Amino acid sequence: MFFPVYQAGFVPESATLADRRAALRGFAVGLIYLDDIYQPLQQQAAQLGMGVGLTHPDGNYLPLSGTMPAHNPSYTLLNSHVESLVGNALRLTSWDLQPWIPGNSTAMKIYLMGCVIILLLLSVYVLSAAGQHVRIGRQVAERTLKIARSEARLRGIIDAMPVFVGEMTPDGTLLECNGTALETFDLRREEVLDRPFEQTPWFTHSAALQARLRADIRMAAAGEVVRHDLELVAADGTLMTMDFILVPVRDEQGKVLKLIPSAVDISARRQVEVALLRSEQALHELNQQLEERVARRTRQLQDSEHFIRGVIDALPSHIAVLDQQGMILQTNRGWRRFATANGGDVAAVSEGKNYLAQCDYEQENGLNVAGLIGEVIAGLRTDAGFEYDCHGPDHQRWFHCRITRLAEAGKVWVVVSHDDISARKMAELSMAQQAEELEIRVEARTVELGAAQREAERANRAKSDFLATMSHEMRTPMNGVLGMLDVLERQNTQSGLEELIDIIRDSGRTLLSLIDDILDFSKIEAGRLELEQLPLALDPLIKEVCTVLMPTAEDKRVAVSCRIAPDVPQQIYGDPVRLRQIFYNLLGNAIKFSAGRPEQPGLAELSIELHSREPWCLKLAVNDNGIGIPPELQADVFNPFVQAESSTTRHFGGSGLGLAICRRLVDMMQGDISVQSTPGKGTTFTLMLPVQPVPEPVAVGPVLAETVSADPETDDALSPGTAVQQREQLILVAEDDPTNRKVIRQQLALLGYGSVVAEDGYQALQQWRNGGFSLLLTDLHMPEMDGYQLAAAIRREEQGPPMPILALTADVLRLGKHENSDLDDYLTKPISLDMLGATLQKWLSDSPPLESMQATETEEPVLELSVLYGQIGTDQEVIRELLAAYQVGLLDAGSALFTAHQEGDLASIAELAHRLKSSSRVVGALRLAELCAELEVQSQHRTQSELAPLFMQFESQTKRVEDCLSEILSEDSRASTIN
Repeated sequence: MFFPVYQAGFVPESATLADRRAALRGFAVGLIYLDDIYQPLQQQAAQLGMGVGLTHPDGNYLPLSGTMPAHNPSYTLLNSHVESLVGNALRLTSWDLQPWIPGNSTAMKIYLMGCVIILLLLSVYVLSAAGQHVRIGRQVAERTLKIARSEARLRGIIDAMPVFVGEMTPDGTLLECNGTALETFDLRREEVLDRPFEQTPWFTHSAALQARLRADIRMAAAGEVVRHDLELVAADGTLMTMDFILVPVRDEQGKVLKLIPSAVDISARRQVEVALLRSEQALHELNQQLEERVARRTRQLQDSEHFIRGVIDALPSHIAVLDQQGMILQTNRGWRRFATANGGDVAAVSEGKNYLAQCDYEQENGLNVAGLIGEVIAGLRTDAGFEYDCHGPDHQRWFHCRITRLAEAGKVWVVVSHDDISARKMAELSMAQQAEELEIRVEARTVELGAAQREAERANRAKSDFLATMSHEMRTPMNGVLGMLDVLERQNTQSGLEELIDIIRDSGRTLLSLIDDILDFSKIEAGRLELEQLPLALDPLIKEVCTVLMPTAEDKRVAVSCRIAPDVPQQIYGDPVRLRQIFYNLLGNAIKFSAGRPEQPGLAELSIELHSREPWCLKLAVNDNGIGIPPELQADVFNPFVQAESSTTRHFGGSGLGLAICRRLVDMMQGDISVQSTPGKGTTFTLMLPVQPVPEPVAVGPVLAETVSADPETDDALSPGTAVQQREQLILVAEDDPTNRKVIRQQLALLGYGSVVAEDGYQALQQWRNGGFSLLLTDLHMPEMDGYQLAAAIRREEQGPPMPILALTADVLRLGKHENSDLDDYLTKPISLDMLGATLQKWLSDSPPLESMQATETEEPVLELSVLYGQIGTDQEVIRELLAAYQVGLLDAGSALFTAHQEGDLASIAELAHRLKSSSRVVGALRLAELCAELEVQSQHRTQSELAPLFMQFESQTKRVEDCLSEILSEDSRASTIN
């Protein structure tokens, strides 16, 4: 049988005959012996008397039993097995050699059995032949594919090897080379193959190298292996050192069939070998130098040992070195002399002896030297020392013994040294005697200095108290002068007085500013100034400063600009009053010193920038183009009562305190202020101020509250009909505070009630006894007789229907106390006009009382004038008179409070704080009223020192209220805010 074999990857089922012929690589031949198949069949047929044969398609027989069937005598025999098989399909035929009867006969059964067996055998044969054909074809294809893959893999490995490999004939013609040999030198295969090896581009750079290669090829063709180094030039011009090998390949008879050249790049190895050779040379030189240094160092050590030995011998100390067992290893000359001088056994304390055995006894002071040395050796101490005396009959001597531990490389030594300290001891005795005398003198001097220091501190406090007191006392009449100037200006009907009023106002403002500076400086000097940390908005604060200074700048023809960088936080924590004071002083100076030069218009600029975020820091700069400051005077401008030069005071005025106060305030804010100036060109003051931004926007109230419109509902309480009825009723008022008396009197007048005012409970009781009053309004805390006592006295004496008694109180924390008293109702200060009218109507008529108006809670500013408007209306003359009276009372109450605090009079503090709390709530100074209420409560439970922080806050808030009142009463620009 013949099976065709095609090339790898060819699919014959879908190919044409021409494609099959083109892909045909040969045939696989198989032999089948039919006799081995037919022989068992023939034997069985003969035993059964049957004939068996193969029928050809043309009708001829190929008998297997050698006989022909009797019923087909016309069939002829085939010539051979080959002719009967090749290219034909044969049919198995059996017949009975003996006549047989169709049907169920033995011959038929045998025939059928034989047919089945033959069919089975033929099927097995055909299937086996077909499977064999498929397996052979598949094995051939797989083997072909494996060979191709192996060849490709081997080719890739050889090409990827860093070694240059090739193949050439024995005469030197190059047949093949790997990819590395081509890529390294940027060559193509056609440039090097089928050419003499020595004439390839690798070796054309050197004729001597080509000649050597020809000799190498001859030696290799003779059967020798050739190996040596050669140098090639790479594609980039690099010189490469190669390890070249030429190996002959022989057949079984020993004949050289081909030559295999190979080369390995050993440039790096050659460089390493060269470097190694140089290193060996350098190491040899270093070894020689080291031997010389060792010899030199040995000589130095020997010299040093002799030198140290000489130095130790020359030392005045008596030194011995011991080992861990206490054996003396080495001593100096002083040790030996010391032993001799003290009359001891020199041999017992010499080198080689055990020192511990000589000093193992307890001295007079209980010290055991041997035990002390043992502790140092054991590491319980690093060193030890003691002093001892060794007095002779004619002189006294003291020695100091020091025991020091030395550890090195696991070994321990102890150095014992004795030093003569007799001179020091004598000096110490002398110094002790002198120190005792000096101590007596110092103690006496300390008493004198303490008295002088206390006197100086007392003088300093007296100075600060004097300045503070005088500043307060001077501000009171000055505020009155400035307030009355506004009244005089409004009532002025004569021409020509305006200029005089302006001169008086300017002089008064200048004097008031000087007083404020002196007051602030005295507070700073006395340590009584405390900074607040409140949320504040820089933009309105800067605009306010510029607005206040703008009229002055316009008069002096100075251009003023204020600029805030966009990255500056909108709100920060700080003291708005003190920041405003700093800005006002710096910008005011810039305006003052840049004016007065017609040839050059003045310029003053205030700018704020963000200097850093971590930590937050603002850079504030005030620039001007004024006269400047000489360099030698710039360092003194921040000192108090100092200006750049004496002519400055004469020309521009000023006390020299403004910049000093700015420096002290900036220092308290943990900031820094500096000045840069050029004479004739201008000055720049730079302020670096650490700040803390407000995390979220909060409401920052203005310094002065805006006016509010009256509520239309209040008109009912002030209707003309009601006023006529109210004039028939008289109300008794008991109030000790003069400001509150004026307020309540004005309120009752506006509501149409007549009133009689008493200064305390006793006077009110006398007035009530006169009769004619419909209702009593009384404060609770008054001298002589308070509101509770007054109500109780009236209840005891009155006959007939009881008179309504209403309490006026600012103590909202203890309102429950009124429920069990003789009071009928209470009104909480500050009292709004409609609330007062509704309450009076409730108790003085049968009509139902008016509902009180509920104000919207807002953040309290320094002075909430809307509270005052709600109580007495918007009559500006009445408001101005009331605020002026409150200002005088505030100055008196504040001074009295500070005096009581200094004297420790807690009862007076509570009484004064209550009175000021009441009047402050009336005029709208709500924050100050809260501080007064807290002072009133805390003074009953705390000591004088514990109230100091609260007094600092009270002082700061009082200053803010005073400044606000001064602006309202003395500046025309503030009058528009009220109107």
